Order: sequence, then C-alpha cells, then structure tokens
Amino acid sequence: MSVRLFKSLLQKSTQIQQEIEREHRRLWPDRFRLIKLKKVRLSIKDRLQRMLEKNQTAMGVSKAGTSA
Repeated sequence: MSVRLFKSLLQKSTQIQQEIEREHRRLWPDRFRLIKLKKVRLSIKDRLQRMLEKNQTAMGVSKAGTSA
C-alpha cells in the first residue's frame, strides 16, 4: 500500500467532510451539491477500505485481526 496515496485520500476525505459541514450551515443548503459531495466522500472511503483490506491480506491478517 502506498502510504502517500493513503494519506492523500484521507486528507481529501477530511476536506470534503468540511465542505459538507459548511454547506449544511448555509442558509439555503444546495441539496444536489450535498449529494455529490457525499458520493465523492463515500467513494474515497470505499477506496481507503479496499486499500486496507488488500494490505491486511498481503500481511496475512484476517478481518478479525488474527493471523491467518
């Protein structure tokens, strides 16, 4: 797993979450922008999860956290 890519995705997810929160605080939040932002954030989180699972498999660690 590329640590640099993982950190970059994590940072991007955090930035998008902040944008979502900002949009919610607006007087008239844009529903469509919120939907788009949430989909992008979910996509990033899914990618992060796949990266973690791939790394755990490569290290021989099961999902329960015990050695295989």
